[in-house]
Amino acid sequence: MFLAGLFLHGQVQDRQLLNELDREIASLKAPVARVQELREQTEAIKEEIDSIENLFRRNDFTLEVLEELTTIIPEDTYLNNYVYRSGKVSISGLSDSATDLVPLLENSPLLDNVVQRSGIFRDTQTGKDRFSIEAELEE
Repeated sequence: MFLAGLFLHGQVQDRQLLNELDREIASLKAPVARVQELREQTEAIKEEIDSIENLFRRNDFTLEVLEELTTIIPEDTYLNNYVYRSGKVSISGLSDSATDLVPLLENSPLLDNVVQRSGIFRDTQTGKDRFSIEAELEE
């Protein structure tokens, strides 16, 4: 009889412990769900940030290239057109000496493979050389 009472007492204690654990689990469900929700939101924001950083890293060097061009090209040179696309820069415009532009641009740390895209023609209205040049962005 003593053994039976000891056995029942152990089962009652186990049952009480299980009930207490169930209550603890139930009380933690809402905070755990909130943490999981915040983790999912954090991961989504991190993916967006990574995507935006990749776009900036990969694509837009327009300001850097334009700043470089303003320091390199002579004051008598005017750009009519500027295009930056997929790592290539195309410029066209007027200059007193368009033949001097390619060597100047080749010395830029930002530009590589600088080539004259068309012949140089004298503009009758301005008396300046009309030019078209293409270059690749230095990797």
